[in-house]
Amino acid sequence: MKRSLLAITIVAIVAVCGSGAAASAAPSQGQRLHGGEIPKAEGKEDAILTDQRSATTAAWATFYLGVFQALLGIVGAVVVYRTLVETRRTAVAADRSAKHAVISTERQLRAYVTIDRVDLTVERQQFGIKIHVRNGGATPAHDLGVLANIRVIHSDDPSEEMFEQMVEYPSVSVLGGQSSEAIIEMAANASTANNPEACLYVFGRIKYLDAFGGQQVTNFRFMRMPINTGRMIPSRQGNCAS
Repeated sequence: MKRSLLAITIVAIVAVCGSGAAASAAPSQGQRLHGGEIPKAEGKEDAILTDQRSATTAAWATFYLGVFQALLGIVGAVVVYRTLVETRRTAVAADRSAKHAVISTERQLRAYVTIDRVDLTVERQQFGIKIHVRNGGATPAHDLGVLANIRVIHSDDPSEEMFEQMVEYPSVSVLGGQSSEAIIEMAANASTANNPEACLYVFGRIKYLDAFGGQQVTNFRFMRMPINTGRMIPSRQGNCAS
């Protein structure tokens, strides 16, 4: 009997101790309000807010990066455009310079046909005219066509219409450079060449091709005044060349 009571007493003590421990381990209502589940919820909200702030910051950073990249693109486009413009200007300037160089070279090397002098000759009582044609250029002149004539004019101021009619003379196929010379001979009767009261004019036109295929023209007009019985001199008008 005593043993049964003792066992019952021990069991009761153990039960009381166990209930007390459980009661002490279980949180009170206040503890649940202040230190239990609610602090965990507040931590989650803070984490969510932190994530939202991070997402917002990242979005703004992406926006500003996009704006910066757009500005870089615009600046790059402007730089490329200016580079293209300058490149085109340089190319145009180089092309013009090359063309001017070619023109300058052609002008330096092309043929220049001029009339060196015009002589009045008398052989066996026959009067004649010799036109000395000279190429002062560095390259030959090709296919020289000569148109010329003689006219006696009783006037100190002849009109240009008097020098329009010309006669074609045999052409010269090639007149070399470096002061090569050709002579065009014209016949003149005694009354024409030996008239002391009139002015004797020898005039004409020479057409030729230079070494670069350009068509060139030399106009000439020489005269002998009545007081000058021997020498033909260039007229003040009618002498020009291309």
